[in-house]
Amino acid sequence: MPLNKTLANLVLQSAIVLCVTIGSHAVRAANADLPVALNLQVNGQTGAVTLTPLDRLVITVQASPRPTMPVEPMDWWILASTSFGLFGYDGQQFVEGLALAEQSPLINQGQSLTILDYVGLPVGYYYVYLVADLIPNGALDTELGYQQVTINIIPNKETHFEYQSNFTVGLDSWEGGFADLPVTADHNLYELEYAYELLPAELNRPNTKAPMLQSHNRSDDVFMFITRSLSGLKSNTTYLVTFDIEIASNAPSGAIGIGGPPGESVFVKAGVTHQKPQPVAGEGYWQMNIDKGNQSQGGTDAILLGNIAVNTPVEAPTYQIKTLKNETPFELTTGESDTVWLMLGTDSGFEGKTKLYFPQIYVTLQEVL
Repeated sequence: MPLNKTLANLVLQSAIVLCVTIGSHAVRAANADLPVALNLQVNGQTGAVTLTPLDRLVITVQASPRPTMPVEPMDWWILASTSFGLFGYDGQQFVEGLALAEQSPLINQGQSLTILDYVGLPVGYYYVYLVADLIPNGALDTELGYQQVTINIIPNKETHFEYQSNFTVGLDSWEGGFADLPVTADHNLYELEYAYELLPAELNRPNTKAPMLQSHNRSDDVFMFITRSLSGLKSNTTYLVTFDIEIASNAPSGAIGIGGPPGESVFVKAGVTHQKPQPVAGEGYWQMNIDKGNQSQGGTDAILLGNIAVNTPVEAPTYQIKTLKNETPFELTTGESDTVWLMLGTDSGFEGKTKLYFPQIYVTLQEVL
């Protein structure tokens, strides 16, 4: 179908000025006139989908050539209209504003492409468009066709919630940070890094990426962490939270290290907080704004899950997968907001370099009735 006024207005509102107006050029009357068939799905459905913030949301797109029509290169746009702005898919992730997804005859060479795999969208309506723009000039034109899905996120009334990510299509909104080091610290000297990287080859998970955290503990107390928001919980409600996470570590059990062992002295912690966990400057150091405890001790906002030691030779360590769980649930009572923050991190007493991956994170929240 043609680009409707709603979509055109959204583009204009995002400060993108169309080179022509809808009325000045002929717009294709229907998707049947396109040389490709469009397929935009949410959780395997088309049209309208209703979910809760804690439901998993998977959006896929695909374009197939029509047998009687030649397919030439075109501009492909994937746009999302939300209550907090217009977003475009840039070929890797959604970014604010208009972004070109691809310029080719068929997006992703005609194969199904997952553009979003997410849990935690706030309550509200979301309108997603797959747009085939027949003029391949990097600008949104009017000779095009599109398919739309409407996503309605409604409040969650369930008493048991689950969050899981294996990071198949990106970092899933997890952000990285570092604390317990001087405000004046040289980040290069501390080798601070957070990235989305391929897992080491020895794990035998080819083409699999995961969040990676790295630091060189020159302050004898570096805390590195990842965090993301989770929406849809009931307000003023108590939950019991259980973490089940995978880490990939190459820290040998029983090894000797400066300040402490590289495995047993790097403590893994997890928590759920009302405010976003982040470092704040205080007394010359970056300190966390939440109570994570210190070293092997947990705090009011985080519990100890274990350490990063794995069964690998000290002489030639390789990465191994280690699963960590909390046997005693972490207790959380929400406030007025339906949004909380998940956090995973390591508190290090090993005065050396630590590089970890987080291939999978699974969190359950059970309401206390």
